[in-house]
Amino acid sequence: MVKKIVLSIAGSDSSGGAGIQADIKTIVAHFCYPATVITSITSQNTEGVHEVYNLPSEMVKSQIMAVTGDINVDAVKTGMLPTSEIIDVVSDELENLDVPVIVDPVMVAETGAELQQKDALKKLRRRLIPIAKTVTPNIYEAERISGIKIRTVEDAIRSAEKIHSLGCESVVVTGGHLHGKDVAFDGDDVRVFDGDLIDIKSHGSGCSFASAIACNMASGQNFFDAVRLAKRFIEISLRSSFRVGKGVVPVNQLGTVEREMERHPVIEKLENAVSRFMRLNGWQKLIPEVGTNIAYSIPFPESPDDIAGVEGRIRKKGPVGCVRFGASDHLARLILHAGKIDESIRAVMNVRFDEKILDAVLECGYKTFQIEREGKVEEREGSTMEWIMRKIRDKNMKIPDVIYDRGFPGKEAMIRVFGKDPDEVMDKIENILKKLG
Repeated sequence: MVKKIVLSIAGSDSSGGAGIQADIKTIVAHFCYPATVITSITSQNTEGVHEVYNLPSEMVKSQIMAVTGDINVDAVKTGMLPTSEIIDVVSDELENLDVPVIVDPVMVAETGAELQQKDALKKLRRRLIPIAKTVTPNIYEAERISGIKIRTVEDAIRSAEKIHSLGCESVVVTGGHLHGKDVAFDGDDVRVFDGDLIDIKSHGSGCSFASAIACNMASGQNFFDAVRLAKRFIEISLRSSFRVGKGVVPVNQLGTVEREMERHPVIEKLENAVSRFMRLNGWQKLIPEVGTNIAYSIPFPESPDDIAGVEGRIRKKGPVGCVRFGASDHLARLILHAGKIDESIRAVMNVRFDEKILDAVLECGYKTFQIEREGKVEEREGSTMEWIMRKIRDKNMKIPDVIYDRGFPGKEAMIRVFGKDPDEVMDKIENILKKLG
């Protein structure tokens, strides 16, 4: 297998959350090969930067020459370039390389420590940005480079245009501080990439985003697709992040890999849940006319293909087909929309509506929500699931144990049981059947 090779030129973060360490993890998560050049050694943890030792520019140059003299890199990403001398040697060595150069203009650590000497900004603008394929400043960095104060998306667009005028091919102003919006400009077109603003004080997201773009471009993606894929990568990495110290939370760059590794356990758990359901006394009385199904997703699903179900559903004689991903479009859409309210809800099962079954649900003490359809529901395909979840979101509710409706013309009445996994759903189903007697 031939892997794309991505060279990261950046500082070292002893806590492992940002810098070279974040770049390596990002590159590996994209199944590329990481080569590295260290520009600075920092003594830091999640609470702050304790000390910084910038390497001599000659040593930085020697590392670049050693790598590029032997290895054919497919893309380069630069991060912390703390001095004007280092920016000079990096620019000298990269300007003749015919590969995408992604410049992440690191200036300040998430904890507030300055990581670039003041005189280095002029050199960055004059030497490195003009040879960049893409520059990826956050709002603070974009303000310093462009001289434009950013308060709105329109400000970010003007800032991106000003940075582009310095000679780079494209710019992305990242929007962690702009309600999750990233502004991308390629010299002709502007695209604003919306995203969910994830409310954590993260560490390493800028480094990882730029490295993800470098990997995507090394693999042949165009600018806008590279940005779109990198944004999704960061969203999953942030959602799957976890605290390792007392301060900022490092990005989990392996979140996308861990997510894909869940596919086999998802199938296994769902198969076990189906077998358990078939062993329950009286399970047939829960089967509606359209059949029942149980669905379970990998973490942070993007489409029905990330959600497994029973092919052909479960009828009164048993399952029609096997468990596979993409088998239940109806319940998959329900999980996708439920996840926008609570990402931990990854499983759901639909069962027959009957007043006795509903009484059993209430006797179990489960939280319920009734869908009352006032007027005409949207006709758009798949809109019912979105409509249901919008009703719950409008009431500022958590996802209940059970959502039910008494039907409407053309739609069978239904009870839907939710849980974090199939085991939790089946526990609820078993309790409901026990109350039915």
